[in-house]
Amino acid sequence: MEKLHFPWIYVGPPGAGKTRCARQMLADSLGVSVADVYPKDIRMFKVNDDYECRVYCSPYHFEIDIPDMSMQDKQILVEVLSMLFSAGDVFSGLKTSKRKLVLLRRAHNLSLAAAIRLRWIMETRVCPEGGTGMIWLCAREITGALTVIEDLFVRMRVPVPTEEVWRKTWAAHPALVDSYVAFEGRMDRAFALTKWGQPCTEKQSYPRLISNCYEDLIIEMLRGCIKASVKKVEQPPLLLALWIRERVYDLLGLCQTGVEFLDGYSAAIENALLKGYCTATMFKAAISVVATAEPNTSYRNPISLEKMLLDICTAFWKTAHMEELAVLEKLESALPVGVYGTDTPGNMEPREDGVDDSAAYNATTTKKSGPKGTGKTKKRSTAETGNAIVESTEVVSETKPKSKPKPRAAKRKVTVEPATEAGLG
Repeated sequence: MEKLHFPWIYVGPPGAGKTRCARQMLADSLGVSVADVYPKDIRMFKVNDDYECRVYCSPYHFEIDIPDMSMQDKQILVEVLSMLFSAGDVFSGLKTSKRKLVLLRRAHNLSLAAAIRLRWIMETRVCPEGGTGMIWLCAREITGALTVIEDLFVRMRVPVPTEEVWRKTWAAHPALVDSYVAFEGRMDRAFALTKWGQPCTEKQSYPRLISNCYEDLIIEMLRGCIKASVKKVEQPPLLLALWIRERVYDLLGLCQTGVEFLDGYSAAIENALLKGYCTATMFKAAISVVATAEPNTSYRNPISLEKMLLDICTAFWKTAHMEELAVLEKLESALPVGVYGTDTPGNMEPREDGVDDSAAYNATTTKKSGPKGTGKTKKRSTAETGNAIVESTEVVSETKPKSKPKPRAAKRKVTVEPATEAGLG
């Protein structure tokens, strides 16, 4: 029971089992099984009628996933913790002790402002002898924000399990014994498959990893930059900005945070160098962008995440144009089959059977305006034929009936008739 009276921080790589280790320590201290301390309920706590926070509840503790708060963690984290420590229990009563235990998962995503406020909670509700709460953290690394509160916790390292440990753990599951490399040693994925992925384990066919998404993205980016260098295209098209925005939102849909963006890009760029998809110069330029980037995750306005990917693409673009043609052809032949087809919006090149979108950024002619009242017709014909603006204007001028000029007074009385006859009404 004395372990429950210390604030613990579990540090280790993703999938090493930090949360499982925390639950195991809690279960061992209470003399119950791990299944008993597994969250049984999910409750939404509303703060100031503006923000909501998802809390995972068990009869023994609470769990909060920091990325669920997005960028609002500094506004709602302390308020939610105060509510959990002071308000009534979700269940009939927590069975640990008078202190209520809250486990903050993926605490490496805490912002600096939230970490400063969390230290205040630790000093007022956790550290005092008569405190009413206890906080444990799970983090992949000690970030700059966590250094503000690191001295208040007892650190426990959770390394990636070795292949020997993996085999002993999954000895009762023959399909998982030899899957250490396929799962990258991540116990959480193996546990998930034992519960919901029986067809995958039977066929030895596992879902793609999120890291593969970053690798596919960098490969397609390299493909576009290398092709542009071979074709001597000096400036990136404006369509590239839309392509990048779509890819960023694809990754945000996988619940990726700013730190995970950095990790994914750096690993994918390193993998591209090792497999010969880019030169050392291209690698150095792209990895320098990742090293100096400061992502601020926001699902509403992810401009910093888009800028990071745009800078990586620009670095590839500029350095690829410095390479010789023979080197570029060798890199292009080494790239795997394209991930995005020609008909998908993820492809940076326009479709051959569709409208040439390059006109949006390569147009050098001056726009010609047509007669008044033909705005909608002009836009529609432009999208279909390109030069239909001039053609439609000429048709109107040719089909306009020739009539003798009327007196000025008579023309004022019948102002609608000429427009109707000319087809402009």
